[in-house]
Amino acid sequence: TTTARFIAANISDAGYTPFRDKAATILAACVAMMVAWVNSPTDYLPRPSFTKPVLEGLASLKTTADPENSVVTTWWDYGYASLFFNGLPTFHDGGAQTTPSTHFVATAFLDADQDRSIGNLKFLSTKGHEGIAAEISLAGLQEKFGEAVHAPSPDLYLVVTSQMAGWMGSISQIGNWDIEKGKPVALRGNPNGPIVNYEPLNCSFGSYPQTLSCAGTAFDLERGLINGAPLLVGWAHSLNGTTVRGKSFDHDGDFGLQITQTGNRINVFLMHRQLFESSFNELFYLGQIDHPLISLHYDNYPHIRIYKIDGEPAG
Repeated sequence: TTTARFIAANISDAGYTPFRDKAATILAACVAMMVAWVNSPTDYLPRPSFTKPVLEGLASLKTTADPENSVVTTWWDYGYASLFFNGLPTFHDGGAQTTPSTHFVATAFLDADQDRSIGNLKFLSTKGHEGIAAEISLAGLQEKFGEAVHAPSPDLYLVVTSQMAGWMGSISQIGNWDIEKGKPVALRGNPNGPIVNYEPLNCSFGSYPQTLSCAGTAFDLERGLINGAPLLVGWAHSLNGTTVRGKSFDHDGDFGLQITQTGNRINVFLMHRQLFESSFNELFYLGQIDHPLISLHYDNYPHIRIYKIDGEPAG
């Protein structure tokens, strides 16, 4: 409005006819409206917290899971959304992220042994927080986890997503906590203490798969060396969520290298061995199932994967 009045006043002072004065005022008003529209608050609307493919995956459980005998197992951020879309119970949500469930779900994701991960989650689904509180030592609790693998439980639907890979810093900080000593677990060779992440690398594939050069760092993929030192526990290359090549090394390295390829898009990550060998990484990025109770239930990689953990062990 101010711009229109300014232009109209100046045109009028220059001696233009009333017709041109009116036309200038209308033109200026239109320009002002365009400026206002371009700078409207609609540009600042927050984006959805979760992507459409993730929500579609959660919604699919409404028709594919038994509502009387199923529990959704995922990170607490998805708790309310999952309940809204499928009506199934979860271990934790936005109102229960400080309960013991959050720590033990985190440890299940980080565990390199899928059998231990299953026992952890099945124990939570049957004994809950009371069962945890009844044990006086972590060793005793882990023994109960081992027994729970072979005990009946609800079917568990383990939801893993690409978004959770971005949350791995907070997931690992919660999971890598010594509940007996009340302090973080310091991972050997990890500069971030208890925190593990997917660290992206910018690499040249000229001599791949024998070697890989990444921003001045040389990876020998035949011998498991980083700049000549035996630091790699292994490496893997996945294509559309399935492992196509890789190698493990006998020396006790602290790092894993992972190449994730989706179509023609390739990303390379360096990570601590805990994350490289974790159940989360194996199930989401590598499509690696190491236990007969686990089966792939829903697959929309690279967005979301849902695995079913059978509650009734096979006879």
